[in-house]
Amino acid sequence: MEWVLSGIDYREENKWFGSHNENQGLAQWRYETGVRGLASTGTDPGMGDDFTGCYLRLVGSDGVVEIGVEDGPTLRYRVDGSGWTAVDVGATVHGPTSGVVRAGARKLLERVPGVDERRVDPPTFVDKAIEEVVDALVEGRTPAISGRRSLCAAELPFAAWESVRRRGRVDLPLDVDDNPLEAMVENGQIGPGARTTAEAGASEAGDGGDAAAPDATERAVADGDGGDD
Repeated sequence: MEWVLSGIDYREENKWFGSHNENQGLAQWRYETGVRGLASTGTDPGMGDDFTGCYLRLVGSDGVVEIGVEDGPTLRYRVDGSGWTAVDVGATVHGPTSGVVRAGARKLLERVPGVDERRVDPPTFVDKAIEEVVDALVEGRTPAISGRRSLCAAELPFAAWESVRRRGRVDLPLDVDDNPLEAMVENGQIGPGARTTAEAGASEAGDGGDAAAPDATERAVADGDGGDD
């Protein structure tokens, strides 16, 4: 990516895996190839899956991909001018599904002493990630979840939060070593309990007025002294 420009709102605590995440956001970015991206996030009524009907929708120049479709498949896609094609991935957005056969086998094993019924459970996402890394090493290829690719994916949200902190566009590569959103929450710039810009401005104006503005008598004396000189 070349640059990222973003704005977010964070007024109610929203933590994922222990880290803060915005309640609503809008980000724009550009890749070195000239391709541009635009993302909208949020969970308020009329936004997010309430608006799209799925967990995540990706709209490209030639079609659409949807993940976590409400009352539908976990993954589906369509090319412009065609209908939806569902992809059986054997899992939901949050984890693998057991299926009827596995579920039945697990129930039977629960009654067998000394046998761990979890042995028939499908591999978790973590299991599959480890398998992918091992297979890639054996086959001499780059894993689909390599650290370099993961870093590129993580750079977008971190750059978006840095754009909010700088109040402007951020050119990449990113040159910060902290989490901009966490830092803004910690110092009270944003997040639950943070003062609004109007509140902060009113407070600063009030403090400054008491300390800096002279009363009428002081101004009169100052003007008189100046005239005598």
